Amino acid sequence: KRSAEEIKLFAYSIVHDLKNPVFFIHGLARRLAQHCRDSLDEKGKDYCRRILSGSEQIAALVDQIYTYISAKESPLVIERIALKDVLKTIRDEFSHRLRERHVEWYESETAPEIQADRISLVRILRNLVENALKYGGEGLTKIQIGYKDDGDFHVISVRDDGVGLQDSDAEKIFGLFVRTKESKGLEGAGLGLAIVKELARQHKGRVWTESAKGRGATFFVSLPKTPQI
Repeated sequence: KRSAEEIKLFAYSIVHDLKNPVFFIHGLARRLAQHCRDSLDEKGKDYCRRILSGSEQIAALVDQIYTYISAKESPLVIERIALKDVLKTIRDEFSHRLRERHVEWYESETAPEIQADRISLVRILRNLVENALKYGGEGLTKIQIGYKDDGDFHVISVRDDGVGLQDSDAEKIFGLFVRTKESKGLEGAGLGLAIVKELARQHKGRVWTESAKGRGATFFVSLPKTPQI
């Protein structure tokens, strides 16, 4: 227990200590690109772009680490939530990107009230939709949100028709900082699905995936109808 507390404190410290210098580097690189663009050659401009991109990736990683820690530490506030309202929030949030990439959005006609932590449920669905958009590939044309009543559990699914996953990746992708071959060259820290898994675990639920390479992927999250937190 003492070791876990020390690790948690260390992680918070890293997150806090990294943020300021990263923003400082990003700000200076942006100023350099703006104020010295006429005197920089193409190589200098490329260096500025790389510094900006690298610092943005570090900042995103820091934010994801903080989100993961928060997911483990923040107490859940269980309330009755209309699933259709949560789906509207997610749909509105991604509407621009969906239109831009010509991706169709489909929802289950069944969307009951669920007892869960609202912030957690929004974060779970946001991460799964983000995952589909990020890793679905250029052939992605639709994202479908499904619902199934599975006895004592609500099961929500996020299905896409993108590139799918290797069978060997189906379990490990929920680990910390995991990056698959399909994610090579894409931004991301490999924490989005780990956060989904942690939030499902806190609700005494679980998350899993079914996929076939080239035929899309479906992620499932089960949440108990009567939470016992």
